[in-house]
Amino acid sequence: MSQSQFYSFDTHRTINRLVEYGISQKAAEELINTVIMSRDFNLSRFVKLEDLAASEKEAIERFGKIETEIALIRQEIAFIRKDIASLEEKINGKIDALEERIDAKFDGLRKDMISMEARFNAKFDNFENKMIAEMARSKNETIRWTIGLFLVLILAVLVKPYM
Repeated sequence: MSQSQFYSFDTHRTINRLVEYGISQKAAEELINTVIMSRDFNLSRFVKLEDLAASEKEAIERFGKIETEIALIRQEIAFIRKDIASLEEKINGKIDALEERIDAKFDGLRKDMISMEARFNAKFDNFENKMIAEMARSKNETIRWTIGLFLVLILAVLVKPYM
């Protein structure tokens, strides 16, 4: 039916005919009101098959482009992951080399400390030996002086009465 056929529609006659066929007056009026409302409906809002097909084709093309872009992004991600793995290997190699150099320096420091400890102990032992020798010399010197003084005192005591 075309749009112009709806304008010549006789609602009163149609309601009467529906009532004659056994439809109630109220039901016939509601049915005609529905027909009038549908007549005013804008049919241009419906999609034509050609438009739907064009939209489907456009959507398929867009999805194809999106799938291509997703594939490219996945490739880029794979390249980035490889780059990250390569960088990680390089960094780990540098860390290992640095650890070896640090260990070597610590080994050198340990050897230097052991050498310094040995020199310190040798100097301390030498100093200790010198101190023991000095103390022994001082002890001998003190004993000689004490004996000498004791003898002088004894002599003085013995000689004093004769003086």
